[in-house]
Amino acid sequence: MNYGIVGLLLFFAFVFGLFLSKLKIYPVVAYLIAGIIAINIFKLNFNSSYFSILNFIAINLLAFEIGASFDISRAKKLFQRALGIALIELIFISVASYFSGLFLFHLSSFDSLFLVVASIDTSTAIAYKIIGNRLSKDEKDLLIAVASIEDLEVFFLYSIFIALNGVLNPVKTISVVLEIVIAAFIVYLFAKFFMNTSIIRSTRIDEESIAIILPISLVFIFEYISQIIDVPSTLTMILAGLAFSSVSNSERVMRITAPVREFALIFFFLAVGSLVPISLDLLTFLEFSFIIILIKYFAFSLSSWLTGSNFVKSFTNGIYMIPISEFGIIVSLDAISQGINVFPIYLTSITVVILSSIVASILIIKVDYISETISKVYERFVVLQQMDSAVAWLYRSAIKDISPIASNNIFKSFIKSIFYLIIPLFLFPLIRRSVSAFPILLKIPYFSYIVFLAEGIIAVFLTVYFVRQINNIYFSIYTLVITKLIRIKSALLKRSWILIISTLKTLVILLELSSAIFYFALATFPIATRIPMLFLSLLGYVSVAIFIPRLTKVDNGVLYSNLIGKQPTYTKNIKITKKAILKLRKRKSRKEIGIPKRETKLSINKI
Repeated sequence: MNYGIVGLLLFFAFVFGLFLSKLKIYPVVAYLIAGIIAINIFKLNFNSSYFSILNFIAINLLAFEIGASFDISRAKKLFQRALGIALIELIFISVASYFSGLFLFHLSSFDSLFLVVASIDTSTAIAYKIIGNRLSKDEKDLLIAVASIEDLEVFFLYSIFIALNGVLNPVKTISVVLEIVIAAFIVYLFAKFFMNTSIIRSTRIDEESIAIILPISLVFIFEYISQIIDVPSTLTMILAGLAFSSVSNSERVMRITAPVREFALIFFFLAVGSLVPISLDLLTFLEFSFIIILIKYFAFSLSSWLTGSNFVKSFTNGIYMIPISEFGIIVSLDAISQGINVFPIYLTSITVVILSSIVASILIIKVDYISETISKVYERFVVLQQMDSAVAWLYRSAIKDISPIASNNIFKSFIKSIFYLIIPLFLFPLIRRSVSAFPILLKIPYFSYIVFLAEGIIAVFLTVYFVRQINNIYFSIYTLVITKLIRIKSALLKRSWILIISTLKTLVILLELSSAIFYFALATFPIATRIPMLFLSLLGYVSVAIFIPRLTKVDNGVLYSNLIGKQPTYTKNIKITKKAILKLRKRKSRKEIGIPKRETKLSINKI
């Protein structure tokens, strides 16, 4: 090895990183570029065995520190809001990045999953640096809490994708998720027990050299454990770090160890840059990176807005979350080292880290001007103002006072709808495999049509039950909003919610019709070439129209008149009360109600 070239490259990385830090650009960009120069000009590869131990320490010590530095007290305080933002953002990014990978970037399904991982996570370090004193303490803590939850999401999803090993099968996916959850729980319990009963708990560490060796030794120990239980090492390190955070002086130990981690990360990013060839294809990856940055910005901004933040503030704070974390590079490189070919994602991760850091650093200088521009757009469009006030009112008034029964009902319906949506993915293939296992059945005349008829009936029932759960969610939210709005005097707010409910009703109907097509398409996939898709579509539409026509009864005119002040009629109130009493009788015995059967029946008839 030519140590002179190594020294020159490190000095170049130092000077360039110092220059970028003055511009408030993350110095990781300097390390990546130094690695690219090393392999393409000097033919020096930082992925050689000389640096393998540093790369290992960098990846695993970083994951360990993520777990150890996760502030449980802050997470508890901001957990509900931060988790809501992170989960909604995860849904937006997953859908947008996955389908962008399939249809825009022409990636495989498995590569598109890794693209989702590379698009989720905000760099906590960069976000913390560019926020500075620009935001209030509560807003700053919220953004950092969201970024911390994103860290955990990335490594958990990565663990699942690695375990799938390129095979996307619903049954295997479910089993892998369960295995990883159980294994992760066991690892965390062991780590908690190990940290609380060993010498680590009872010893006060004053010597810095001893403090440095402690987390490094734990990294090697839990790497060995991850090999035994066959769980990705990065997830094991995060769980070990979470357990280590309960140890006294853990913050001091991680602070002392930080220079070692940073030193190892420098060589890790040099090694990352060494795998990037200079070619015209990099322009394509730059285009990918711009799209990922836009997805990330709008996903976080919309998620923040939909969870109760002001429109202008949400889309301004989205700028602070633009810098994409280097974890996409870490997980894709780790996957490549395990024999999984995700090299396009690896190159995309590198370019998006570099580009997002530069874009965020430039935009943050003009953040006040951008905020004023967003405010002008907001003031110009009345629809945005109506939506903003409606969302703010929903979280301030309606959701705050939601009853446990209503929230439990919505949650149950949501879980059931997910179940009805997932089950056909492996139910229909299982039916076909079962039939194929008995070839003699296929010789029976018209047997294939009997199977098709049975699958069609199953598809109808699945459609009905799925639509029923979606309607239950819709009408629960609808009732919650309407009962609150009747007491509101603001005509603007009422008109806003009329528009929202009308739009939501249309979206729900489209979802239900699409689900019907989805079920019938799965049921008839082997013979779909013989049956026109129009027939399947009509069959789906008819099934929804016959079995679940309730949504069509919600008329905007009636809704508007009720909200403006027209009270329900006396007869309508009596019908609602009678229906509620009858439903109560089905759920509770006469003993619980405390009314004899004859008196109850008589009172209802009198009503």
